[in-house]
Amino acid sequence: MYVNYVREREAFYEWLTFNTLSPTAQSLWNALFTICNAKGWPEGFVKVPDMLIRSYMHVSNDALLDARNQLKNKGLLEFTKGERRASAAAYKLNFFTAETEVCPEKAAKVADKSAAKGADKPTGKPSDKGAGKGADTNKLNTNGTNSVNQSNFFDDDDEEAAAFMRAHERVRERVGAAFRANFGREPTEAELQTISLNAVNLELEQIIHRAIETAARHGAKTPALYIASICQDWHFEQIHNADELDRYLYLKDCLDGRINYAASVGHEEAYRLMKEGREERYRRYHPEMYDEEE
Repeated sequence: MYVNYVREREAFYEWLTFNTLSPTAQSLWNALFTICNAKGWPEGFVKVPDMLIRSYMHVSNDALLDARNQLKNKGLLEFTKGERRASAAAYKLNFFTAETEVCPEKAAKVADKSAAKGADKPTGKPSDKGAGKGADTNKLNTNGTNSVNQSNFFDDDDEEAAAFMRAHERVRERVGAAFRANFGREPTEAELQTISLNAVNLELEQIIHRAIETAARHGAKTPALYIASICQDWHFEQIHNADELDRYLYLKDCLDGRINYAASVGHEEAYRLMKEGREERYRRYHPEMYDEEE
């Protein structure tokens, strides 16, 4: 099975435009999506301990059960219940963009990348995704049709899980501080969880405080939803740092006529530069999307 990371996430958020899903259910989808990506998009069900998912989401067990039922009722998830102290629950996301048949050229490229990354890894462990933005985000499961098996367990000491959890905790502290500074109150746990997950999953850790500042400046009555909308916009534009954001906001102001004529590059030029900038960032952060053109 082949899943394009960027297109799948965009398809999910596009689906959210026309469908209702609670912030907790969105967080669960993001957590399971991250796990599936780390495991190389396994077919069939993936066993994941509830404690691990709850550590991603920082929610109660009842909230987790409600969230997975929401996803199931919307047709986004299938799951089998675990047995207390015996086996973990097993999950299967129903992807929007999964390809069951992949052209040989594309399959060869993805397989070569996966093999190169896993060359120095012991068998049985997932290969590293890579630390940089250029890491391969399209993975191919070459193990046939995997049902639930021991290799699909996402253990507490798994490198991917540990890295994600460290990043999540780090971002939660930043989000809490920025929220208090801009809104003059403590964020609720749901607000903190939703904003932090958006920051980590959409790779906006460096600029999430800017999204919080923007929401406060516009007097957002539901901060978490307002900030999530900003994050989705910046993710679509593939903006990850302050320089990229400053350039994008300047061009957007030019496009929307919020900058006086003397300081503006003009409407048409701003549109062209925004489009070129987006294309350049996609090529920089997701070069695998353009392999077929080379």
